[in-house]
Amino acid sequence: IDAAERIRRTIAESPITLSNQRVQISASIGVSVMSANDAGFEDILKRADLALYSAKRRGRNCVEFCKAL
Repeated sequence: IDAAERIRRTIAESPITLSNQRVQISASIGVSVMSANDAGFEDILKRADLALYSAKRRGRNCVEFCKAL
């Protein structure tokens, strides 16, 4: 989670230039980890996706973690 937060913060603090205009961007990041009960990568990805949408519902520009279901 700490690494995802550092990435999110770096993105938020680093405006980009598009067509000679500075544009502020942000990122919502969903994080999950492998569990002993996971049948495969799809389970981890599903939890990360749930965490991502949770972050977006919270107002975006944040990191959410989803534990094993």
